[in-house]
Amino acid sequence: MTLVWASSFSTQVSDPDAQAYIEAVETQDAQPLEVGVAHAINTFVLGCKANGIWTSATQLLMPCGPRTLTGALIPLKGTSPTNNGFLTGDYNRKTGLGDPSNTSKWLNSNILQNSLPQFSHALAWRGSIVVNSGDQILIGRYNNITNTSSSLLALDSWTTTAPGGRAFRSGTYLAGQFPISTSTAVASCLIGSRTAVNAASLYVDNNTPVTNTNSVSSSFQAQSLGWFALNQQSGAAGVFSTDRLQVGGIYTSGLNSTQAAVFRTLTETYVNDIGAAIP
Repeated sequence: MTLVWASSFSTQVSDPDAQAYIEAVETQDAQPLEVGVAHAINTFVLGCKANGIWTSATQLLMPCGPRTLTGALIPLKGTSPTNNGFLTGDYNRKTGLGDPSNTSKWLNSNILQNSLPQFSHALAWRGSIVVNSGDQILIGRYNNITNTSSSLLALDSWTTTAPGGRAFRSGTYLAGQFPISTSTAVASCLIGSRTAVNAASLYVDNNTPVTNTNSVSSSFQAQSLGWFALNQQSGAAGVFSTDRLQVGGIYTSGLNSTQAAVFRTLTETYVNDIGAAIP
C-alpha cells in the first residue's frame, strides 16, 4: 500500500514557495507541522520577498522547525546540502543543528563558490556563537583543505583557516585578517557580505558593520561552500564549531546594511515563533 501524505493546513499558507517547502518537509517527515510552525515559515518567506532578499538567495536552509533531521535538511530555496556526519541526536527542532562533540561534522552546500559573483555575494547565519578577541570567525568553509589561493568574503592576503576556509578575525589586525571585535561577545546572527570590489562587510548582530575596503585580485576556484566549522578559537587551529545552525543563506548578490538588518530581524522572529509553536 502506498501512503500519500496530505497536510491539513498548508493550503492556508498564503505564499506558494512557503507552501511548497512545508509540503516537502511534511512528506519527508510523514507528519504535519504545527500550524504555528507553518505560519512562521510563511512570514519569513514573505518578509524576504518584501525586502529584496529572496531573489538573490541561491540557498536558504532552515534547520529549525521540521520534525526530523532529514526534513531539516530540505532547503527552503535552492540546492539540497549533503550531510557529512550529523546524526539524528544532533538536531533539535527549537535550537537547530549542531555538533556537540566539536569534531568534524559539516554540511556541504553543494554550491560552487565560482558560481557566485566575485564582487557581490553574501553568507548569513542565525545560530549562536561566542566571539572572543583573536578568534577567527568562519561564515562558511570550503570542502577542500588544499584550497589556498582564492577568497569568498575575504580579501587578498587573508589567510586560510582550518579546514580550508576564510575568516573574519576579531581583535587586532593580523596576517591580513580584518578585526571584528575587541571583546568577548555572544552573537546570534553573523552576516558576511560583499557589495563591491572594495567593500566586504561583517555584521555581528546589530553592531556597526566592519568593512574591509581593499580590493580582490584572486579568482574563485570551483570549490563547494560548506556550513559549520564556524568558530576557530584563538591559538587552537582546526577547532570546529559547537554552535547551532538555525537559518543559513548563501546569496548571489551582497546584502546591504538595510537587508542585513532585515535578515537579522526576520530570522530572530522566525526562531522565536518556532519556539512558541512547538510544545
